[in-house]
Amino acid sequence: MIRNIIWDFDGTLFDTYPSLIHAFRRALDYYGVQIPQELIVRHARLSLTLYGDELAKQYDLDPEEMQQRILGYYASYPLGDQKPFPGVRQVCEYICSRGGTNVIVTHRNAASVRSLLKAYDMETCFADLITTEGGYPLKPDPAMFEEVIRRCDLKLRETLAVGDRDLDIQSGYAAGVHTCLFGPTTTEVEPDLRITSYKELLKYLQELNN
Repeated sequence: MIRNIIWDFDGTLFDTYPSLIHAFRRALDYYGVQIPQELIVRHARLSLTLYGDELAKQYDLDPEEMQQRILGYYASYPLGDQKPFPGVRQVCEYICSRGGTNVIVTHRNAASVRSLLKAYDMETCFADLITTEGGYPLKPDPAMFEEVIRRCDLKLRETLAVGDRDLDIQSGYAAGVHTCLFGPTTTEVEPDLRITSYKELLKYLQELNN
């Protein structure tokens, strides 16, 4: 039985990568820095903040100014252009209906997560939110997973980690929970489940729990 889900946010719950990447590209254009699009996309799936700091050092830019510029561009994109993936709400509601717990573990800052959840009336779907703002190391370190497991008293055998990246699967594996990969990413650690849509996940959970 799976009663709980630990969710990644960007690229898993919400389709935010296009806006994030566009904002990053606009900042680079402002500074006259030319980086291949595929490289930006690859780093977006890890941490654009860290990548921005690396580029600032490489091109002798002010990293804080660059990050503020990226955030400013990103803030200009409507929340309506950053929607939850189709079917993800139904999965969250199913978990809640079974008396389970949804939580979010993300590299994104908490305020922006809450803004998007509020915009789509999904705040009540989630019991907790863990971000690196709490001083936790980045995934694939399992520290954030372990903290939310402890805080919400989640039983490992009843908990599934869902993410779109190898590092999400590695974190879940290291924390001792079941894992689910959303999307086509190649992973070093094989997840327990691979899906390309949340209809698949909902069906899987319903069949597993009945």
